[in-house]
Amino acid sequence: MSKKVICHKMDYGVGTITPVESQQSQQSKSWIGFPLNRTEGEKEPIKYGCEDHWTWNRHDRSHEVRLYGSGMRVAHFHPNWSSGTAGVRGTRILNNGRYYWEVQVSQRIFGTSMMFGIGTKKACLHKNVFTNLIGEDENSWGLSHKGLIWHRGLWVQYTIPFRENQATTVGILFDGVEGTLTFYKDNKCLGVAFRNLQQV
Repeated sequence: MSKKVICHKMDYGVGTITPVESQQSQQSKSWIGFPLNRTEGEKEPIKYGCEDHWTWNRHDRSHEVRLYGSGMRVAHFHPNWSSGTAGVRGTRILNNGRYYWEVQVSQRIFGTSMMFGIGTKKACLHKNVFTNLIGEDENSWGLSHKGLIWHRGLWVQYTIPFRENQATTVGILFDGVEGTLTFYKDNKCLGVAFRNLQQV
Protein backbone atom coordinates (compact mmCIF):
# COMPACT_ATOMS: atom_id res chain seq x y z
CA MET A 1 0.00 0.00 0.00
CA SER A 2 1.39 3.39 -0.90
CA LYS A 3 0.41 7.04 -0.80
CA LYS A 4 1.38 9.98 -2.98
CA VAL A 5 1.22 13.61 -1.87
CA ILE A 6 1.73 16.56 -4.21
CA CYS A 7 2.44 19.88 -2.53
CA HIS A 8 2.55 23.48 -3.63
CA LYS A 9 3.76 26.64 -1.88
CA MET A 10 5.03 24.62 1.09
CA ASP A 11 7.23 26.34 3.65
CA TYR A 12 8.96 24.04 6.14
CA GLY A 13 5.86 22.01 6.80
CA VAL A 14 5.96 18.41 7.83
CA GLY A 15 3.80 15.75 6.23
CA THR A 16 3.13 12.20 7.35
CA ILE A 17 0.94 9.34 6.30
CA THR A 18 0.32 6.03 8.08
CA PRO A 19 -2.11 3.43 6.76
CA VAL A 20 -3.54 1.18 9.49
CA GLU A 21 -6.08 1.93 12.21
CA SER A 22 -4.53 1.35 15.66
CA GLN A 23 -4.16 4.63 17.55
CA GLN A 24 -5.98 5.26 20.83
CA SER A 25 -5.81 8.67 22.42
CA GLN A 26 -6.68 10.74 25.45
CA GLN A 27 -8.54 13.98 24.98
CA SER A 28 -7.36 17.14 26.69
CA LYS A 29 -7.69 20.87 26.10
CA SER A 30 -5.47 22.01 28.93
CA TRP A 31 -2.31 23.29 27.26
CA ILE A 32 -1.38 26.49 25.49
CA GLY A 33 -1.93 26.23 21.78
CA PHE A 34 -5.45 24.91 21.30
CA PRO A 35 -8.15 26.81 19.41
CA LEU A 36 -9.64 30.05 20.66
CA ASN A 37 -12.23 32.09 18.76
CA ARG A 38 -11.86 30.28 15.45
CA THR A 39 -12.81 32.17 12.30
CA GLU A 40 -14.22 29.74 9.77
CA GLY A 41 -15.09 30.21 6.12
CA GLU A 42 -12.35 32.63 5.03
CA LYS A 43 -11.49 32.03 1.38
CA GLU A 44 -8.17 33.84 0.93
CA PRO A 45 -5.50 33.08 3.53
CA ILE A 46 -2.95 35.47 2.03
CA LYS A 47 -4.40 38.03 -0.34
CA TYR A 48 -1.09 39.54 -1.43
CA GLY A 49 1.44 36.73 -1.41
CA CYS A 50 4.25 35.71 -3.68
CA GLU A 51 5.37 32.35 -5.00
CA ASP A 52 8.09 30.68 -2.97
CA HIS A 53 10.39 28.13 -4.56
CA TRP A 54 10.60 25.51 -1.83
CA THR A 55 11.29 21.80 -2.11
CA TRP A 56 10.84 18.81 0.11
CA ASN A 57 14.11 18.23 1.93
CA ARG A 58 15.67 15.08 0.49
CA HIS A 59 18.10 14.91 3.42
CA ASP A 60 15.48 15.43 6.15
CA ARG A 61 12.91 12.69 5.62
CA SER A 62 11.99 9.15 6.53
CA HIS A 63 13.60 6.38 4.48
CA GLU A 64 9.98 5.47 3.57
CA VAL A 65 9.48 8.70 1.57
CA ARG A 66 10.44 8.96 -2.10
CA LEU A 67 10.73 12.45 -3.61
CA TYR A 68 10.43 13.28 -7.29
CA GLY A 69 8.82 15.62 -9.80
CA SER A 70 9.54 19.20 -10.71
CA GLY A 71 11.33 20.86 -7.80
CA MET A 72 10.99 17.74 -5.62
CA ARG A 73 7.38 18.73 -4.84
CA VAL A 74 5.95 15.21 -5.00
CA ALA A 75 6.33 12.96 -1.96
CA HIS A 76 5.43 9.27 -2.22
CA PHE A 77 4.97 7.68 1.21
CA HIS A 78 5.55 3.93 1.68
CA PRO A 79 6.02 3.10 -2.02
CA ASN A 80 6.14 -0.66 -1.40
CA TRP A 81 4.45 -1.54 1.90
CA SER A 82 3.99 0.34 5.14
CA SER A 83 5.28 -0.94 8.44
CA GLY A 84 5.31 2.36 10.30
CA THR A 85 4.88 6.12 10.04
CA ALA A 86 6.86 8.33 7.66
CA GLY A 87 7.35 12.09 7.45
CA VAL A 88 9.23 14.66 5.39
CA ARG A 89 10.27 18.23 6.11
CA GLY A 90 10.33 21.13 3.66
CA THR A 91 13.35 23.33 3.01
CA ARG A 92 11.73 26.64 4.01
CA ILE A 93 12.42 27.69 7.59
CA LEU A 94 9.43 29.45 9.13
CA ASN A 95 10.19 32.69 10.95
CA ASN A 96 8.14 35.70 11.96
CA GLY A 97 6.55 36.05 8.52
CA ARG A 98 3.32 34.68 7.12
CA TYR A 99 3.43 31.47 5.08
CA TYR A 100 0.72 29.56 3.25
CA TRP A 101 1.09 26.26 1.42
CA GLU A 102 -1.17 23.50 0.18
CA VAL A 103 -0.82 19.74 0.25
CA GLN A 104 -2.75 17.89 -2.43
CA VAL A 105 -3.51 14.31 -1.50
CA SER A 106 -4.13 12.72 -4.88
CA GLN A 107 -4.96 9.21 -3.70
CA ARG A 108 -7.53 7.88 -1.30
CA ILE A 109 -7.53 8.93 2.34
CA PHE A 110 -7.56 6.21 5.00
CA GLY A 111 -5.48 4.63 7.74
CA THR A 112 -4.25 5.48 11.20
CA SER A 113 -3.25 9.03 10.49
CA MET A 114 -2.54 11.16 7.46
CA MET A 115 -1.16 14.35 9.01
CA PHE A 116 -0.36 17.89 7.98
CA GLY A 117 1.42 20.51 10.06
CA ILE A 118 4.65 22.07 11.24
CA GLY A 119 7.49 21.06 13.49
CA THR A 120 10.78 22.18 14.91
CA LYS A 121 14.05 20.68 13.76
CA LYS A 122 13.66 18.19 16.64
CA ALA A 123 10.36 16.79 15.30
CA CYS A 124 10.54 13.06 14.57
CA LEU A 125 10.14 11.98 10.93
CA HIS A 126 9.92 8.19 11.29
CA LYS A 127 8.49 5.60 13.66
CA ASN A 128 8.33 1.84 13.24
CA VAL A 129 4.75 1.89 14.57
CA PHE A 130 1.53 3.42 13.26
CA THR A 131 1.08 6.67 15.16
CA ASN A 132 0.05 10.32 14.97
CA LEU A 133 3.59 11.53 14.29
CA ILE A 134 2.97 15.28 13.99
CA GLY A 135 1.99 16.49 17.44
CA GLU A 136 3.22 13.45 19.35
CA ASP A 137 5.39 15.73 21.51
CA GLU A 138 6.19 19.40 22.11
CA ASN A 139 8.13 19.67 18.83
CA SER A 140 5.24 19.63 16.34
CA TRP A 141 1.63 20.71 15.74
CA GLY A 142 -0.58 18.77 13.37
CA LEU A 143 -3.96 17.98 11.89
CA SER A 144 -4.94 14.37 11.21
CA HIS A 145 -7.35 13.29 8.48
CA LYS A 146 -9.71 12.21 11.26
CA GLY A 147 -10.33 15.88 12.08
CA LEU A 148 -8.15 15.91 15.22
CA ILE A 149 -5.42 18.43 16.01
CA TRP A 150 -2.42 17.13 17.95
CA HIS A 151 0.28 18.63 20.17
CA ARG A 152 2.25 17.09 23.07
CA GLY A 153 0.59 13.73 22.43
CA LEU A 154 -2.86 15.17 23.18
CA TRP A 155 -5.72 15.79 20.79
CA VAL A 156 -8.88 17.84 20.37
CA GLN A 157 -11.64 17.40 17.79
CA TYR A 158 -11.12 20.31 15.36
CA THR A 159 -13.23 19.51 12.31
CA ILE A 160 -15.21 16.65 10.83
CA PRO A 161 -13.14 13.69 9.57
CA PHE A 162 -12.03 13.84 5.94
CA ARG A 163 -14.06 11.66 3.57
CA GLU A 164 -12.30 8.39 2.89
CA ASN A 165 -11.29 7.37 -0.61
CA GLN A 166 -11.44 10.93 -1.98
CA ALA A 167 -8.67 13.26 -3.07
CA THR A 168 -8.42 16.48 -1.04
CA THR A 169 -6.35 19.64 -0.66
CA VAL A 170 -5.21 20.83 2.76
CA GLY A 171 -4.05 24.43 3.10
CA ILE A 172 -1.80 25.48 5.97
CA LEU A 173 -1.37 29.08 7.10
CA PHE A 174 1.43 29.79 9.57
CA ASP A 175 1.34 33.35 10.89
CA GLY A 176 4.63 33.95 12.66
CA VAL A 177 3.58 37.49 13.61
CA GLU A 178 0.39 36.44 15.41
CA GLY A 179 1.80 33.02 16.37
CA THR A 180 -1.08 31.06 14.86
CA LEU A 181 -1.52 27.97 12.71
CA THR A 182 -4.71 27.72 10.63
CA PHE A 183 -5.84 24.89 8.38
CA TYR A 184 -7.97 24.97 5.22
CA LYS A 185 -9.66 22.03 3.52
CA ASP A 186 -10.61 22.27 -0.14
CA ASN A 187 -10.43 26.09 0.00
CA LYS A 188 -12.55 26.37 3.16
CA CYS A 189 -11.00 27.83 6.32
CA LEU A 190 -11.34 25.49 9.31
CA GLY A 191 -10.30 28.19 11.79
CA VAL A 192 -7.24 28.77 13.96
CA ALA A 193 -5.95 25.45 15.28
CA PHE A 194 -3.01 26.61 17.44
CA ARG A 195 -1.97 29.87 19.09
CA ASN A 196 1.12 31.20 20.89
CA LEU A 197 3.53 29.68 18.37
CA GLN A 198 5.65 32.84 18.40
CA GLN A 199 6.89 31.54 21.79
CA VAL A 200 8.48 28.47 20.15
